[in-house]
Amino acid sequence: ANHLYSLAPKDGTIIASIETALPFEAFFAPQSVRFDPQKFTWLIGLNSEITTCYVWHESPIRQFSDLFTREAKFGATGSGATPVVEPRVANALLGTKIALVTGYPGTGDIFLAVERGEVEGACGTGWTALNAAKADWVRDGKLRILAQNALKRHPAVKDVPLLLEFAKTDEQRQLLELLAAPQGMGRPILAPPDIPAERRDMLRKALEEVVADPAFIADATKSGLFINPVPGEEIAALLARIAKIDKALIERMSQLRQ
Repeated sequence: ANHLYSLAPKDGTIIASIETALPFEAFFAPQSVRFDPQKFTWLIGLNSEITTCYVWHESPIRQFSDLFTREAKFGATGSGATPVVEPRVANALLGTKIALVTGYPGTGDIFLAVERGEVEGACGTGWTALNAAKADWVRDGKLRILAQNALKRHPAVKDVPLLLEFAKTDEQRQLLELLAAPQGMGRPILAPPDIPAERRDMLRKALEEVVADPAFIADATKSGLFINPVPGEEIAALLARIAKIDKALIERMSQLRQ
């Protein structure tokens, strides 16, 4: 993202895909990035996503509220990643008792740790990633989905509560909405700032045609990937709304993430 922002040619010949939560680091931890997300040329988001909190089916944790009274070990990757941030915020804001075991290289390693019994589950795992890698676990009930992080319930897990639904105050709700905001721009594709408008429009149109193509959708479905596109203009509008949020709430979220 830093390279795309400062060094890549600004002529539309270079595009990239970045991790969904990354643009929001500019609000929560500005010292860790060297870009302004509002200045990128946002082309499309491939999938308006949800993330999940889940446990292995043998865990004594039956529902999310059990995490308020019983400690559970959850696997996570590195600092700043969604599987670290979401449980940290849940602990600090809602009072859950999630004991994070960090340092796993990736989601696949966490899945293996869950299956081996090293940890009971994880938070912050994308619904798409979960189904792409472990569709049989979801289908056969080997995982117990405790909560979903999004602004509204996903149709595939409509009976699973949102993290938002556990908010007890207006401030908690606003902070959890802030936590869920990145899911509204899942798997974004972007270009550097200030590319020519005609190049921007050409790229947006091309990508919109790709995600509407029946062959592309069929191939994605075969791979267990969901396509729920978000126009580039909507991504830009979402970031603009976040930029206008009360700075005290942004600072509070930054503290909760630590």
